Amino acid sequence: MKIEDMIMVSIDDHVIEPPDVFENHMPDKYRDQAPKFVSLPGGADQWVFQGEVMGTVGLGAVASWPRDEWSFEPVGHAEMRPGCYDFHQRVRDMNANGVLASLNFPTAAGFAGTWLAGKPDRELSAIAISAYNDWQIHELAGSYPGRFIPMGILPLWDTDACVIELERIAANGCTTVSFPETPYANGLPSFYQDHWDPVLEAAQRLQIVRRMGRRARRQFGSRTRSMNSACASMIWSSVGS
Repeated sequence: MKIEDMIMVSIDDHVIEPPDVFENHMPDKYRDQAPKFVSLPGGADQWVFQGEVMGTVGLGAVASWPRDEWSFEPVGHAEMRPGCYDFHQRVRDMNANGVLASLNFPTAAGFAGTWLAGKPDRELSAIAISAYNDWQIHELAGSYPGRFIPMGILPLWDTDACVIELERIAANGCTTVSFPETPYANGLPSFYQDHWDPVLEAAQRLQIVRRMGRRARRQFGSRTRSMNSACASMIWSSVGS
């Protein structure tokens, strides 16, 4: 399909991060401490960071699988369509499907980067978060201008650090971040408090859109109730008052 014939912009995609995400963007001083992509003898892959297994590699990356085999597998890149984790192949799939541009939530880093943000060494976590954002901005989106919309993540444990990272990625052309819809599910203050005001005010000032996933359905019984709660929290919180 010709690029001028494409009109679809997909804003709820997910990227399966390639093994070299952090190798290419962590400062030299911290490169040996970056999240590592590890292939296990049985064929499964996993990310390891600060001595802990981080998130998931697949999370339902079942593109091209028969519908009756859909699940939260696969457990390794070998079971996936290459376009899931190789963005050069992803563009070819987008061309075939008529997709002009794609906005991708993180997978290994967790929704809103919560798996990266939840590790004990927060200085190292903040560096890894910035490295992930640089990959989204400069490598993923930068390799194919106009085809990928970069989505950032934030050091959620520190609102001042969130504001600094928002300003940094905005200066590099990033216009959206993944943000938790129920922050208290991650041990963070809710939107009913003024805790998040500096972050939300900075995002508004910088014209950065906060994209919320629907990961909290277990606590609310459904994805719809999860998002309804998130929207109500935002509307009735102290933000902007």
